[in-house]
Amino acid sequence: MANVIIQGGTFNSAQGDFHIINKDQESGLQNLKLGISLGAIHNSAERYPPPNCHPGTRRAVRQIILDWIHSESLDSSFFWLYGPAGAGKTAILQAIAELLCSPSESGQNFGASFFFSRGKKGQGQGDFLFSTIAYQLALKVTGLRQLVNGIMESDPTLHTKSMDVQLQTLIVDAFHDLSPLPQRSYLVIIDGLDECHGNVIQESILQLLCEAITVHKLPLRFLIGSRPESHIRHSFDQESLYTITQRVVLDESFNPERDIRVFLRDGFAKIYAKNPILSHVEQPWPREGIIDLLVQRSSGQFIYATTVLKFVGADFCSPTKQLELVLKPDPTAFSDLDQLYTQILSVYPSSVNIVQVLGFIIAVDENLPLLSMRSTIYHPFHNVPILLS
Repeated sequence: MANVIIQGGTFNSAQGDFHIINKDQESGLQNLKLGISLGAIHNSAERYPPPNCHPGTRRAVRQIILDWIHSESLDSSFFWLYGPAGAGKTAILQAIAELLCSPSESGQNFGASFFFSRGKKGQGQGDFLFSTIAYQLALKVTGLRQLVNGIMESDPTLHTKSMDVQLQTLIVDAFHDLSPLPQRSYLVIIDGLDECHGNVIQESILQLLCEAITVHKLPLRFLIGSRPESHIRHSFDQESLYTITQRVVLDESFNPERDIRVFLRDGFAKIYAKNPILSHVEQPWPREGIIDLLVQRSSGQFIYATTVLKFVGADFCSPTKQLELVLKPDPTAFSDLDQLYTQILSVYPSSVNIVQVLGFIIAVDENLPLLSMRSTIYHPFHNVPILLS
């Protein structure tokens, strides 16, 4: 670096790109970034627009979660939000993540997020979970950035290692070397655990997270959303997790029909406003009786209402004709739901049992309202929710 004398002052002549030098100084983090799933983070461009809660809905359950987050209770380091497919778990956790990162919250409690999504590269495998969480925590927790960078520089292949090695080296070891430790716990949101490929992997993730809290005493809290699959429920029922987990099930106690009614009314109002073809149609459109019917058919599942509005409001289509197809109903109106539940049924381990159950449903079609069971799927012909044990 040469000195150049200029009248009125002395300046240094710098050669090279300082941005490149800065990147080289954090080569560990740069290498870690290559092995994470950016698309699984709550605010990634790949997820835009993400599922989210409609204004004025899901207030009760969101408040319960926020109370848990802000309580910093030492008794519950885990929060499990569970419910059937389409109940709105992802939308709720997305709303929580966005709120915690908003200027009003200043992101003080938020550490990381990972939204699993089956079939999407990097978002359906557990291999990317802990490296992605570690990367976010490194950027968030004071002093952790340098430690994670140094760990990755010592072994640039860590992000390719097994889940337990990633958790131990990139998160546990990094926090153990951190001084001073954070005075508060950082929240990590993991949504769609059931979307992660492999039941054994899902169970291993919960076991590793439990050890991170109970054995390694990390200053972290975990908000987890999933369907209540038997193996996931079994993991949460183990004493080590059961005693430190607060649970909330998205069921009728939160009156989802009320929120779905608001969602449908506002959605149809937007469709009406943007379609001049409806200007001659008498308001309110559709009639309240149709809204009642759609709310009943939704059976508390927002995905049904979302699919209806998406179909009715499709570009270059007549909303009134599209609504008629929904009410008939025409199977084409629910292709999105068909794909969702086909995917759910396809991963069920016993196809023989599924065929028997569906055959039973079809055989007793006229008596469907009399059935009283638990988990929900949609009738293959009538697209009405059906409860299965």
